[in-house]
Amino acid sequence: MQSSLIGKVEKAIDYYQVAIKFKPLYEDAYTNLVSTYVNLNQYEKAIQFLEQARSNNPAATFIYRELGIVYERSEQYDKAVSVYEQALTLEPGSSEIHSHLGKLYVRQNRNQKAIEHFQKALENKPSVSEPHLNLADLYLKEVNDKQKALYHLKAWIRKEPKDKRADRVRKMIDQIEAEDKKRTSNIEGPTSNVE
Repeated sequence: MQSSLIGKVEKAIDYYQVAIKFKPLYEDAYTNLVSTYVNLNQYEKAIQFLEQARSNNPAATFIYRELGIVYERSEQYDKAVSVYEQALTLEPGSSEIHSHLGKLYVRQNRNQKAIEHFQKALENKPSVSEPHLNLADLYLKEVNDKQKALYHLKAWIRKEPKDKRADRVRKMIDQIEAEDKKRTSNIEGPTSNVE
């Protein structure tokens, strides 16, 4: 990294830390400081900072969220799960935290737990779309329930028709519906005119 850029980054870190000293629950300052550490791959600094912040502000849910994200990024998945579970005791209706937990449980091959958390994310905030895509993926690849997958793919496409993944999702919907139609016609068998 160029020395002028390093100087600017260090100055930004100093500014964030000063802002937090003056306003201990200034969420944007925490988020930006932690993002800076993460972008520099200084996970341990981010973790130390957030652990200290958490001990000073044990009811600040956003600190748990940020800490969980850093643990995820540094591939400390068990610690991330633990922190997110603690965050849910403070804010049980957090769709974002349920979504993070769902993704972590997928990583750990704990698919039923993942499904539960993605469903809770949708229950708590029906306007979100990403849990639908996560659930569709689980139902297709892990549970082999194409009807539930189809439901979630359609729910996602209604919310995100212009997303860059929309064409791929539409193709998946078409494929599942075509397979379902073919399966249904095979069950019914050929029709004949018996007179």
